[in-house]
Amino acid sequence: MAVYLKDEMWIADIRVNGRRYRKKFPKKSLAELYANKIKYQKAEDSILNRKRISAVLFTDYAEFYFKTYSVPNKRSAPTDRIVINHLTAYFKGQYLHQITSLMVEQYIAMRLKDVKQRTINLEHQILNHMFKKAIEWGKAVENPSSKIKKFREESGRLRFLDNEEVNRLLKNTPEQIRPIIIIALYTGLRRGELFNLEWKDIDLKRKVLNVIKSKSGKVREIPMNEFAYNTFLKLKTADNCGKIFNTVNFRKLFAQAVKGAKLNDVIMYTTRHTFASQLVMAGVDLVTVKELLGHSKIEMTMKYAHLSQNHKRQAVEQLASRINISSEEK
Repeated sequence: MAVYLKDEMWIADIRVNGRRYRKKFPKKSLAELYANKIKYQKAEDSILNRKRISAVLFTDYAEFYFKTYSVPNKRSAPTDRIVINHLTAYFKGQYLHQITSLMVEQYIAMRLKDVKQRTINLEHQILNHMFKKAIEWGKAVENPSSKIKKFREESGRLRFLDNEEVNRLLKNTPEQIRPIIIIALYTGLRRGELFNLEWKDIDLKRKVLNVIKSKSGKVREIPMNEFAYNTFLKLKTADNCGKIFNTVNFRKLFAQAVKGAKLNDVIMYTTRHTFASQLVMAGVDLVTVKELLGHSKIEMTMKYAHLSQNHKRQAVEQLASRINISSEEK
């Protein structure tokens, strides 16, 4: 709270719950009275609101959030389901108004024993959004996770597959998930986008597939090469409708394929890195790669830029064997 003199007028300047209240008065005492009135009035409103929503259990709200928001709006709803299962197991029996920042910090400390910081960041992101929507829907007045900082994620080495590794992976991939891996490698789709593909998203005549961004409704069109086109063609039957891929036991089968191919540091997201990396090394410009990947900002695509420079250097180095200058001219 601040009360100060400006241009012969006393200014009451106060922030409550992120909202600013500012008003001019001829006397300092009036400005102070106004500031205190706003402060205590908002505090009283907060207490009354908390009492009105105190009966909302976190477990009940989590299911409501998943069905009302995740399922209709997010292609990554299966991921939300996994995260929400972890959250409800920990916060079982707690009401929304009872969950504090300390409790969220304790949840994070507990999860760090089993998962990486990147996973924690994802879970924190979903929990944070759950409370944002709870406030918007009138089911909570505070967000206990809003002030908790994310872990800084190390970028590390960009892992992608070369041609020999791709063939080893496909050779060891069970037939049930082989089409999924092929399409992932040739389209660069995220796992959620891939698993949620429906036949209505596929245009075999034009040889393109469409990915609809849930929030904006924008469509990302990705051309199919012959390998992707033929894969969809083999899967297509007269009565095909709904989801394209059978993802039952996918995680287990993919892990078996990676192990059988004797590949290190390979996860499903590696197929997306492979798609982007191979395009850049083939000379495709970063703006086109950005559009194909569905990145919102070019900065997200810039992590592949060094591959273009490395590949250019290798191409120039090959000139040494093709243009042989005599020792006298060197």
